[in-house]
Amino acid sequence: MADVLSRNLNIAQAALTTASSTIVAARPGRRRVTVKNMDASIVITINSGIAAATGTGFPIAAGATLTLDTSAVITAIAASGTPSVAYIEEF
Repeated sequence: MADVLSRNLNIAQAALTTASSTIVAARPGRRRVTVKNMDASIVITINSGIAAATGTGFPIAAGATLTLDTSAVITAIAASGTPSVAYIEEF
């Protein structure tokens, strides 16, 4: 079965810190979000923040991408500094 193209895109960037930060708010009906780590290593979580970059979640190395098929809130935390992430939200 062919994947249906999304009707709407939201393309943006977010700056992270060493505290858990929301990258993309929850959106009912969202198809997916693709996150690209622009800087240092980070950890991505779904539906809940984490207290440290070594916590449970999806670690993403610098320059890597992760696609999440979810309508839930997506958060991230940096090990240090203020790295940036770019994302494409499809809904």
